[in-house]
Amino acid sequence: MNSLRKVAIICAPLLALTATSASWAAPAADPDAEEPAQLRRDLGPVPQKNAVWIEHHGSFRFRPELLLGGDLGAGESGVPSPLAATTGDDSDASTLSWASVRLRYQPTIHIGRSLEVDLGVDALDNLVLGSTYESAGLLSLDLENDAAESPSAGDNGWRDAVRVRYLYGTWHAFDVFDFSFGRMPQAFGLGVQRNGGQCPDCDFGTIVDAMRLGFTFSSFRIEGSWEWTAVGATTATFGELGQPKDLGQEDDVSTYTIQVGQRPVTTAELEQRRVDLDENRYWAFDWNLFTSFTDQALSSSEQLPSSSLECQALYTSASGQELQDVDCIQLYRRDAFFWRSGLWLKAELHPSFGTSLRLEAELAAMVGNVDHPQRLEQVDSSEPKDFRAFGGAFELEYKNPALATGIDLGFATGDNADYVGVLDGQNIVEPDDDNYAQNDNVRNNHVVTSYMFNRDYRLDLILFRQVLGAVTNAVYFKPWIATDVLQMEGATLTARFDALYALAANPEGTPGNGKQWGVELDGRLTLKLESGLSAELGVGVLIPLDALDNRTTGESADPAFAARGLVTWSF
Repeated sequence: MNSLRKVAIICAPLLALTATSASWAAPAADPDAEEPAQLRRDLGPVPQKNAVWIEHHGSFRFRPELLLGGDLGAGESGVPSPLAATTGDDSDASTLSWASVRLRYQPTIHIGRSLEVDLGVDALDNLVLGSTYESAGLLSLDLENDAAESPSAGDNGWRDAVRVRYLYGTWHAFDVFDFSFGRMPQAFGLGVQRNGGQCPDCDFGTIVDAMRLGFTFSSFRIEGSWEWTAVGATTATFGELGQPKDLGQEDDVSTYTIQVGQRPVTTAELEQRRVDLDENRYWAFDWNLFTSFTDQALSSSEQLPSSSLECQALYTSASGQELQDVDCIQLYRRDAFFWRSGLWLKAELHPSFGTSLRLEAELAAMVGNVDHPQRLEQVDSSEPKDFRAFGGAFELEYKNPALATGIDLGFATGDNADYVGVLDGQNIVEPDDDNYAQNDNVRNNHVVTSYMFNRDYRLDLILFRQVLGAVTNAVYFKPWIATDVLQMEGATLTARFDALYALAANPEGTPGNGKQWGVELDGRLTLKLESGLSAELGVGVLIPLDALDNRTTGESADPAFAARGLVTWSF
């Protein structure tokens, strides 16, 4: 009995601390927020200097999709034809359908008031339901077993069932400075260039390995970072156990970034912004300037030839890379430099209760050069490539109690080479160096002018999302309108209609050498509950135009239809 009493006396303070700390957790973060941890600063009083507590954030997603005629018939598309149509078993087959789930868990571990650790974990991310089943590939058992199997990279899938997206720590010093280090999501502006991938429908996201130092004062923020974009060859290349080592800095790809801007971050600043907008009816202005520099002198990242007995592959990794002895690694001259910049502007006004006006824009540029894009033994002084690519997006949104409407505008420069550059192929390097001399498309493309939006910048259901893969070589115009068709206690049903028209920025860089990508009409019904549950049904039709005509025969592309469900629960 005495021992039980001692255990109770020891455990009681710990249980009390746990219960008390849980009550201090901030409310659930908006899933569309760029960096949830950065928006949580004033967490209230903490009874002990080193108290530890956890904020739990995350979302569950179920997304069934249907795509009818996504290959555009005789036209050009990044969507493959159904397998039965390719093999000839059903020449009329035109439908692709699939469903996926994802659990995203994003806890923040607080250690006192100044230290925190952020973790992002995805479970079954973008896994096609039914694609990993027991005894996969054994025809005698496929119909006998009815159980799914957890995916494992290199075994029965391309990626593991659970993956860590990011893990980084942050130290907040004197309510002015913050220092972050680790693998972290990175976002800027509207998400054209760097996108945190935090939206419920996002699939990608910009994740960087970096050290970042920030300074915040009176809504003004400046931060700089050093990013390990790629360190090249490590001792993990030949399977060293334990802590691998970087085999030198000569082949490293390093990126240095600077951001300067002004927007509310702390709880007090956000409250002052609310007062300015909703009580004083002032205009609110935010801005941010981003610039980064990336360089690499030598490269060791290419697949190395294993023609000699001494450099035969030790074994092949799950991704297909041949792992060789360290003595077989070679360095090739690269001499690459890139400068990326971005400007984000936002203006907002709440002229009356329930009415708001938002204008937001982001401009982006990528300028650089690579002196030796190919891995060639001979001097290739005539093979350097220059990069000059630009893009931008503008969003205008007006809301009142009856409806919401807006216009989305944007552009992205394009190449005049053979491929669009996202899903269909690329115009920059020839993967097989032996075929480089015969690849006129790559060899003659001395100035690369194609700019690609981040693939998590969502505009539509078909054209940029599925057919092209991203906004690139385009000028687009999309008006939209939305209204609440049903409101009840704890639930809202919203209807929205979008009309997208897209032109080619460089007609010579389209499959059909045409001026117009097409017209897409999309409609959505969204049910939102106060519990955090959201259910959406979207349908769309794409009417492709001359830019998507067949590059060989000139035949016109056929229309495509898409339907997509999106059920999410955020917590």
